[in-house]
Amino acid sequence: MKKKYGVIAILIAIVVLGVGYAVISNVTLNVSGSQATVNADQSNFVVKFDEESTFGYSGNPVGSTVTVERTNDTTATFTVEGLTKEGDKVTITYPIVNASETLKASLGEPSITNDNSEFFSVTSVSPTAGTELAANGGSANLVLVVEVIKTPVVDDETANITASVVASPVQ
Repeated sequence: MKKKYGVIAILIAIVVLGVGYAVISNVTLNVSGSQATVNADQSNFVVKFDEESTFGYSGNPVGSTVTVERTNDTTATFTVEGLTKEGDKVTITYPIVNASETLKASLGEPSITNDNSEFFSVTSVSPTAGTELAANGGSANLVLVVEVIKTPVVDDETANITASVVASPVQ
């Protein structure tokens, strides 16, 4: 009988242990050491002279010729010839477009150099500092005014003129 109780006790212990291990317990899942990175990419910011628009000018004094052209996305030129007297002036317009898909652009104040300020005045009418261009086609014009401020008496006068506008990305 003792043996019978011993066998029964062993069987009960096996059943209790089996049931105890058959209970489903929680499982913890961990995610660690992971990261996401986004890289600044210059190709996401595209502000350029608009090839779809016409570069223009106005105030063409009699006998003068004006040529305005886009050389590439970020360079344009102009040539003014035949100005003869004080007060002759030409206004030149360069269309600028923001071709960035998601970034807006803020334009800075144009920086102008003129190596003959005795005979020529060069000013920028627009854009003004802080002009903002919307993403995907926002536009503005760079407008320069070249004016003769002193009539030459002896020799022809020329000026080398540059203008630049900095476009900064805005999120």
